[in-house]
Amino acid sequence: MTKSKQDKYYQLELRTIITERSVELLPRDYKDFKDEVIRRQREKLINSCPYFHEDTVREFYANAYPISFDETTRTSWVRGMQVNYDAASLRRHLHINLDLIEEMRKEIKRRMKDVSLTVTAKSTIHS
Repeated sequence: MTKSKQDKYYQLELRTIITERSVELLPRDYKDFKDEVIRRQREKLINSCPYFHEDTVREFYANAYPISFDETTRTSWVRGMQVNYDAASLRRHLHINLDLIEEMRKEIKRRMKDVSLTVTAKSTIHS
């Protein structure tokens, strides 16, 4: 660990780690939410980890902190093990389907176009 990373770790020791929080869904909201979680293939994200090791979390963030402003590496080190947290690695770990992401992007663009057409049509009518 470099001197700057050690300094960052000591700075992080002074900070409180805020754990994930649970939310309680109302019965009327649950089905839509559940369906959306399944559609986006995010089932792994539903249950939070019941425990964590503060030292490990701090070590990850201290080593992930960029040394310079132009650093774009998305790699950290924890207990001598390399941890990649770039977009592709996170998608692999979470089993996120790229085709589904592209489908969602197209759907968002389509909806934005529909909204734009509706706004244009209304403004033309009222002119």
